[in-house]
Amino acid sequence: MTATPVEIVNAALNQLGGKLISDFNEQSNTAITAKLHYNRARLGMLRDNPWTFALKRTTLAEIANPGLPPVAEVQYEHVYQLPPDLVLLWRVEDDHDFRKEGTRILSFRDTMEILYTSDIEDPALFDPKFEEALVAKLTYEMAYAITRDSNLRNDNYAFYVEKIQAAKFSNAIEDIEEQIDIDNQSYLDVRFR
Repeated sequence: MTATPVEIVNAALNQLGGKLISDFNEQSNTAITAKLHYNRARLGMLRDNPWTFALKRTTLAEIANPGLPPVAEVQYEHVYQLPPDLVLLWRVEDDHDFRKEGTRILSFRDTMEILYTSDIEDPALFDPKFEEALVAKLTYEMAYAITRDSNLRNDNYAFYVEKIQAAKFSNAIEDIEEQIDIDNQSYLDVRFR
């Protein structure tokens, strides 16, 4: 059985000895805390790593009348709309002279292919190790709000670090043929060849 967002949060609450919830919209401090943290933690983790379950490639649609200021129009010949589910842009294929502005990419190229992390909301699509790490992150982030114990929060941070490292390692052995540039550093050969 696939976990729901509420079940993922409840796994974290259970580790904290907190009261479980049945819905994010319950009128309780626990539900309010859970709702506050869930999407932020999920999106933050999606941005942290090129998770294979969330990677997508697409060819972007060019915007016919982009309404750019005259200076930008002179610098770039084409404007493309980024996908609405984009969380993090990893690569623009075969183009090193582009500019990302908000939800658009400006370029000289007449086609635009990208590799990006998509906003995966359905936990059925999460890698199991990603889900475990998300529970650990929620446990860490909600610890003080639920228990008022800063030591427990610190202990859960160490647990989160362990889980996120395991999730990243598991993800790294997936078959990614190319290397992805993270923070302008060459990404490790994820297949350990």
